[in-house]
Amino acid sequence: MELQLHDWPNLARQRPCREYRPDHPGMVEDNLKSMAELARGNGVRPILASVLPAAVYPWRREIQPIDKILALNQWIKEYAEKEGFVYLDYYWAIVNGQHGLKADFTSDGVHPNAAGYAIMAPLVADAIARSKPQPSKKSPLTPMLSGLYLWLFWLWRPTRSTSRGFMIDVHNA
Repeated sequence: MELQLHDWPNLARQRPCREYRPDHPGMVEDNLKSMAELARGNGVRPILASVLPAAVYPWRREIQPIDKILALNQWIKEYAEKEGFVYLDYYWAIVNGQHGLKADFTSDGVHPNAAGYAIMAPLVADAIARSKPQPSKKSPLTPMLSGLYLWLFWLWRPTRSTSRGFMIDVHNA
């Protein structure tokens, strides 16, 4: 599976959680739970990703993010496992020995650069592949019945195209 992200920074950008304050513990977790439950309720299989490593925020040096990031990532991982969601772990792929981004993957210590996104892209592709529904092993007739359904739908459709030879592969869709 090849994943092409033409505008990766805009697709993957996460808005900072400005309302998160130390006096409101659990707010981020509650927001993530709400988003995941809304997604699942609307037929979307959420992929929960770890927070990227950051040893310091250059614009707010008084903030010590390491312990908070590690704790939040642990919570996200456990929540994803408990709820059956895919967990995407960026953290350990791009962290340095001081719990920040590896120097090759960032220009400011917080945000990934092109090399960082190049490391993250295959992780995203793998998470997407893991989030797809797996074929049911309950009955050997399932693939045959799916193919029969598509064939019957093709015969039934109200307007027939003059083109022939299209095929829908249910198992790779």
